[in-house]
Amino acid sequence: MGDWDKTVGRADLGTQEGQRVLERFLDAHPDTFVDDYAATDPTEDFAETFAVWCALGEDGADGSHPVDQRLHDIASDPSVTSVAGPGCARIRQGLADAS
Repeated sequence: MGDWDKTVGRADLGTQEGQRVLERFLDAHPDTFVDDYAATDPTEDFAETFAVWCALGEDGADGSHPVDQRLHDIASDPSVTSVAGPGCARIRQGLADAS
């Protein structure tokens, strides 16, 4: 993500100015991330997107949000689903049982 590298990637997020840079970036890209924390780092972006996929499963991507394409990409990648799918299914079952 070139825009991230040019802006947030160069900011010190531990400072007020760094936080303002992140806020401006989020304002300019409101539908790019599953949550604000995901915008803090490309690794966190993947981790947060993966966590949403893991918790919601394939049904989590209903086409209503731009991030849905990335959720669909994860769900349709056998190298991910074959390894993570069973564990995520157990997590989803645990969430369902708890609600």
